[in-house]
Amino acid sequence: MNRTRSLLLLAAALCGCGTRIAYIPTNAPPRAMQAHSPDSVQIFTTQQPERPYVEVGLIEAQQESHSVDTEETVFTRLREEAAHRGCDGLVLLGSNDSVQIIGSGSQFGGNTSGRTLKGYRGTCIVWKEDGKSESSNGSN
Repeated sequence: MNRTRSLLLLAAALCGCGTRIAYIPTNAPPRAMQAHSPDSVQIFTTQQPERPYVEVGLIEAQQESHSVDTEETVFTRLREEAAHRGCDGLVLLGSNDSVQIIGSGSQFGGNTSGRTLKGYRGTCIVWKEDGKSESSNGSN
């Protein structure tokens, strides 16, 4: 029994279960998407990419209620998921924080506390194969 419990704890630690990840597809990619290195995913925070692209999905990463992950870890998991999905870039849309209230209370008092669960939301983008084809369509 102890061995089974140890294996379950190890599996939970290896899967990065401290951060919840959600992916929602939005548009068909212009080409096949393949997983690649997280370092190759370009991050855009203050401006849109200049290169033509297609928005293919939304990705959200957020701490789980029992997690001790840092904000940096949550952001890293977002980037890892983008790479796993085959995104060329990630346009950050902002934070996706939530507040968890712990405890109980009533009109006569109680004991409650709150905790902010850090999160981020971004758009998975894939570069169009030929960015010039769209601009030349209007001149035909």
